[in-house]
Amino acid sequence: KYLPKASCALFAVALTAPPASWERTKWQLGPSVSSDAVVSAFAGDWDEIDFEDVDGDVAAKLTDGDVGGVLRCAHSLRCLRSLRLTGCINIT
Repeated sequence: KYLPKASCALFAVALTAPPASWERTKWQLGPSVSSDAVVSAFAGDWDEIDFEDVDGDVAAKLTDGDVGGVLRCAHSLRCLRSLRLTGCINIT
């Protein structure tokens, strides 16, 4: 666990596909094997994701597609209870 949780999830998204491709496929694209391996470092600990630990410049550039990819890679439908978009000013 060398990266904060939100950064780990962003890395997992980057290993799978660009956010635009997630949107084009209507979010049917699942995480890659590599992404699942990265996310498993926080096994069972995905009840909360807070982007506060992400660098402010990076957080400010994140799009809906980026955050959607994070939610998909973290299997958020199964376990997420709290999402904090700290610094994510580009989300609509």
